[in-house]
Amino acid sequence: MSTFSEAVPWDEIYEKAKYMGLEDFNRFGITADTAIAKKWTKRTYFLPALYERFREEVENFEVRPDDVWVVTFPKCGTTWTQEMVWQICNDLDYAKGRSTYLNARFPFFELGCLVPDKASFDSLKIVSDMPSPRFIKSHLPAPLLPKQIWTVKPKIIYVARNAKDVLVSFHHHYRNLQDYHRNINDFAEIFMKDLEDESVDLLLEIKDMRESMNIRKLDEDFAFVRKGKVGSFRDDMTPEMIQQFNEWLQKRLTDLKAANWSKDVSYFLPIFYRDIAERILNFEVRPDDVWVITFPKCGTTWAQEMVWQICNNIDFEKPKEESLYIRFPYLEVGCIMSRKVPMPDVISILNEKGSPRFIKSHLPAPLLPKQLWTVRPKIIYVSRNPKDAAISFYHHYRNIQHSRVSLQDFLELYISGHIIYGPYHDHVFDFWRMRHEKNILFLTFEDMKKDNPSVIEKTARFFGKSFNRDQILELADYLPFSKFSQNRSINREDTINKLQNIFQRKKPDDDFRFIRKGEVGSYKKEMSKDMIEAFDKWSYNEVEKAHLKIAQRIENFEVRPDDVWVVTYAKCGTTWTQEMVWQICNDLDYETAKNVALIERFPFIEFGSILARDLELTDEVSRAEKMPSPRMIKTHLPAHLLPRQIWTVRPKIIYVARNTKDTAISFYHHYRNIHRFVGTFDDFMEAFLQDKIIFSPFHTHIIDFWRMRHEENILFLTYEDMKRDHPSVIEKTAKFLGKSLNEDSNS
Repeated sequence: MSTFSEAVPWDEIYEKAKYMGLEDFNRFGITADTAIAKKWTKRTYFLPALYERFREEVENFEVRPDDVWVVTFPKCGTTWTQEMVWQICNDLDYAKGRSTYLNARFPFFELGCLVPDKASFDSLKIVSDMPSPRFIKSHLPAPLLPKQIWTVKPKIIYVARNAKDVLVSFHHHYRNLQDYHRNINDFAEIFMKDLEDESVDLLLEIKDMRESMNIRKLDEDFAFVRKGKVGSFRDDMTPEMIQQFNEWLQKRLTDLKAANWSKDVSYFLPIFYRDIAERILNFEVRPDDVWVITFPKCGTTWAQEMVWQICNNIDFEKPKEESLYIRFPYLEVGCIMSRKVPMPDVISILNEKGSPRFIKSHLPAPLLPKQLWTVRPKIIYVSRNPKDAAISFYHHYRNIQHSRVSLQDFLELYISGHIIYGPYHDHVFDFWRMRHEKNILFLTFEDMKKDNPSVIEKTARFFGKSFNRDQILELADYLPFSKFSQNRSINREDTINKLQNIFQRKKPDDDFRFIRKGEVGSYKKEMSKDMIEAFDKWSYNEVEKAHLKIAQRIENFEVRPDDVWVVTYAKCGTTWTQEMVWQICNDLDYETAKNVALIERFPFIEFGSILARDLELTDEVSRAEKMPSPRMIKTHLPAHLLPRQIWTVRPKIIYVARNTKDTAISFYHHYRNIHRFVGTFDDFMEAFLQDKIIFSPFHTHIIDFWRMRHEENILFLTYEDMKRDHPSVIEKTAKFLGKSLNEDSNS
């Protein structure tokens, strides 16, 4: 991890950013590929050029474990927080708080790096020489803070504030402490252009420094700690400026959302897309819009009709009068067909359409309207097994797009991303990463086929709708493919006939329907074994690249109320506990235990993800899914990586903790003999202490469950208690599991 700087080109905005004799500025950033750095926004920060002289010293500053840091963007309540934190840590020592300036008790870390030479002092040395525990203030962004702060891990308090209040407070600060003579409009302009000094505050808190600079306050009533009001921006900002600021914030939110999308991906679309790309990006989104977005042939039409029916209280009559394509327009349809085919201007139609609007699109996240991420209407995304989607798309290409490529050639194009809307996986992954957003519902074609009533109920709940069981079953009966494909308002027979007339060419497959089979696994009838293997290898590589495979399946694993889970950090007595729990739940069935291995009775759910790829491992997730109830499942995953349903279904969970040192020694021998670890004992211990061993960090793993130990469905045990008085632990565990054992059974 290292920082860098780059010059800022001179322009009119740059001129407006000058203050207090500082005329040269650089942008400072970081080059890093550490785990923590991957969470940061990738950008550079605006600071006086003289900061360059201190950059390496700041970067390599020695952090102590008992440091306390208050970090904020300027004017976000820094001083207020500093005093609060200092008082808490010093047992409310009000006398010292009154007699000793805050800047002496809680120095401003980078202050000496930011002032002109004639007023400079070594703030880094002041902080370095302070006795422990040190209290340190900084406005530096995460990437520019000392590197050790992320490994030593001192306490950090971060304070955020409404950006408009920050702007107004910072403007008064600039006027009165930094001799800034520009008006608030100019200041707002540089603030939104990110040319404000993102790291200057309290620059002239020290009185003699301001006097030495011969700077006077422009506002006689100005105090460093100003109003501290929420919403005080309205006193200084015009309605026009507030609107401009809101638009700037919306753009930033969009940019932050985009940071989670697949990087360096270009999407394959007809050249005509250029004609409407800008109109789509700038399309005005409404809060009550409803969007269905999918990669093609993933159940789009099916989902559209389901969604429309749910939002319209199950109205089977209107679809007889108005086709789905009128009720639920296809946003970018004008760019995907030959220019020989007359297409309506759907964007104009949607602009004039009354609310609520229902909109379909196959566009990937980066190409959708920008406002979609700030207005946040409801979005339903549907994914499907890519092999089934590819076969369905091939038939679509043949009969709708009049493609003449062979199936083999088409599938190769599909894998390479050279079919419209490709590449497939990036399209899906971007929405998968956003699936926890409140306005996004992520569905799968396979779930819709397996249990459509449940999907209908889930979707209705997403829209705040409630239907009784009869209504849900009635809608499910309306939606099966056998009926769906015969529905003239949906099956697009008229469109297919029109295309045949325009191109003077019959569809190659007489039995082709726009709504085809809708089967799960139908690819097996048309794909060769080699092509299936190629698709599987492609999907595996793409999923591995996105770190989604086992993590995704575990996160969405269906938990049952009568499951029993044993959760531990590794080498904390897991196997011992598993056998104890299994025996208690199975009425001490020693015979079965002798004949059936524990791993068969008690699957290790993430096992396939923790050993080398060259080992042939069973799919423990699938095995657990297929096991009859009651299931017993082992895991070493920390709380936040367990299946989401575990916190709502609330099965029985037994957690076991153990002394850290004993755990580390046992894990070292496990690593040497199971994980082929070839390092030294010291190497392993260093890695353990730095949380670089699988399932780490150790302490947060345990602490998360310790905090939940009073939950009715969680039993927290310790290895040491099991060793000291095992019969008592057996009795306690049996009681937790609703079992009764006599004294002889416990011994």
